[in-house]
Amino acid sequence: MVGNATSRERAAVAVGTGGTIEAALSTALGEAGIEGVLRGSFPSYRDRLRVVIKPVLAPAAVPSPGSRTYASPALVEGLAAWLRALDFADVTIAVSGPYGESAARRVGYRSRVHDLTHDTDTFYYGGRIGRHLVSRTWRDADLRVLVGRALPDRQLMYAGAIAAALGCVPDSDSLARRYVSGTSIAACANDLIEAQPVTFGVVDGFNDDWAVADAAPTLAVLASADLLALDWVLGEVAGLDGPQLGFLVAEALQRRGIIDIDREGDLTEWGDWRSPSSARVAVTDTAAGRWWGRLAGWQEVPWTAR
Repeated sequence: MVGNATSRERAAVAVGTGGTIEAALSTALGEAGIEGVLRGSFPSYRDRLRVVIKPVLAPAAVPSPGSRTYASPALVEGLAAWLRALDFADVTIAVSGPYGESAARRVGYRSRVHDLTHDTDTFYYGGRIGRHLVSRTWRDADLRVLVGRALPDRQLMYAGAIAAALGCVPDSDSLARRYVSGTSIAACANDLIEAQPVTFGVVDGFNDDWAVADAAPTLAVLASADLLALDWVLGEVAGLDGPQLGFLVAEALQRRGIIDIDREGDLTEWGDWRSPSSARVAVTDTAAGRWWGRLAGWQEVPWTAR
């Protein structure tokens, strides 16, 4: 398993908890050593660097307290403020489009956001995607940050930091219709991260409505400079193990190999996490894109919602 073998790569992951999402974020960032990573990677001229935070937010999202499928605006805006306090003056919150700005206003963002479909160019991603549109804002950033939402997923087992990369590409609907299987979705997500590396990731696992199904029933935020390690630990605290960790982590692990993980913070297992069974995931994935798929429970999920 990841973290049990010697490796040249090592990553820290922290699970921050607290009474507020801002407190949980502060704890996670501190215990994951993100400030040290940033100061080491960007020792000077931080005020001149372009920082882009990309949270999960589907363009069709509507306010849904207790059953959010999107990253909390309070968490994202708190993260932006934290980065500005470290002298990163140019911080942009970027959202999936089209109509991403309207979605941001609906769910409670107070800051101005940038729609990633407003400044596109062509870009060669390699892998399965090949040549496709790219947002110049995301492409040209000096520091990229992904904010995912911890949620069970009927096809992928669960979504976290790696899945958040899917919403970074403009016109993702055309890709989503072409790549419908779990393995192809995972390959595309990892291709996106390799083509445009992410400096660190945060996962919103904060939910205080314990009665809502398919939500992360805990008051936690996770952070790490390594997205594979971040999603692995997310799977652990969600009570998953081994093959249950799903397509996204399996693909990243195959590409990267074993890494060592230093786990920090509150690692208490989320006992009420409602994860689909491995059999349910297998059936849903087999049905993806087939004419009989909906009869088997497959539901088309936009990449921007993952």
